[in-house]
Amino acid sequence: MPRWLFVFTTITVGLTGGAFVLSGLAQTPLPNPFHGSFLTSSALMLNVGIWAVVWHAAYLLFVEKDLRLRRLAAFSAGLFSRHNIYHRILPVLLTSLFLGAFTAYKIMIPLVNPFSHDAMFSDLDRMIFGTDPWRLTHALVGPTGTAVIDYVYVLWFPAFLIIPILVSLFCDMDIRKRYFFSFIGVWGLLGLGLATLWSSAGPCFLELIGHPYQDRYADLLPVGGAPYAMVGQEYLAQGYREGGMGIAKGISAMPSIHVSVAALYVLLARQCHRVFLVPALIFYALILFGSVHLGYHYFVDGIAGTAGTVGIWWMVGKLVSRPAPAEEPMGVPSA
Repeated sequence: MPRWLFVFTTITVGLTGGAFVLSGLAQTPLPNPFHGSFLTSSALMLNVGIWAVVWHAAYLLFVEKDLRLRRLAAFSAGLFSRHNIYHRILPVLLTSLFLGAFTAYKIMIPLVNPFSHDAMFSDLDRMIFGTDPWRLTHALVGPTGTAVIDYVYVLWFPAFLIIPILVSLFCDMDIRKRYFFSFIGVWGLLGLGLATLWSSAGPCFLELIGHPYQDRYADLLPVGGAPYAMVGQEYLAQGYREGGMGIAKGISAMPSIHVSVAALYVLLARQCHRVFLVPALIFYALILFGSVHLGYHYFVDGIAGTAGTVGIWWMVGKLVSRPAPAEEPMGVPSA
């Protein structure tokens, strides 16, 4: 096993194991490592492999006019070579494994440090904009814009599942290492470390926790014309009330991991394929806008998440910027 992957495996498996230990001590629900994200990522990767074989068979049949099973079998075996398993498949699965543990950690945040920073972050927003920023966004885009933002915000989830696979397939080894270590850093250092230190629930959950600032957001909630946001917020609120384990459960506002992950896409596009830089920037801007507009976050949550992500990307880049060994192809070349 390559050294970088050994380190990555140690971190992800260690964090997953730690979630079981801490959940047991705190008497909270145990994590489910083989959760929806893990199963979906596994299914997506299997589909990629199947379609790669199908397309290669079509190429052999219609272009080279030589569809010998020996050649197709050699290509198929190459997809699951030791190199590809180590460098392309395992990092995606380990990342998904860790995300099952992340939920267990996240539901423990208010137990370790009860939500106590919402007032400060809400006041910071008012100080920056002179009013609550969500009032400005709703005045700017209206109901039609709200529906669009609501839909784009939901797209964060499929992108979140698909992009790690695309990185594994189409980015070179140094960028893959930088992305996956940065991804774990964003979720671990920001989504757990800073989220616990700056424990806050977010505007849409102030009524849920009985915060005195809940009336400040009374005109925002429920978000009219945003059915996905309303369903998502009720799902999270129910999880908080019941204290159960589930996909993406747990409440935490600062810093915004939605915005952090979108910022990571911008940094990735700038480094890997610049043709995607403008779409990544647009997606980042819409997620930052939507995080405030839909009531999930304070504006400063997104700024802190962005700054933290840039810092993690820079730091990881310093650690992994070493010459990578020559790449092997995804499949065995035709012979």
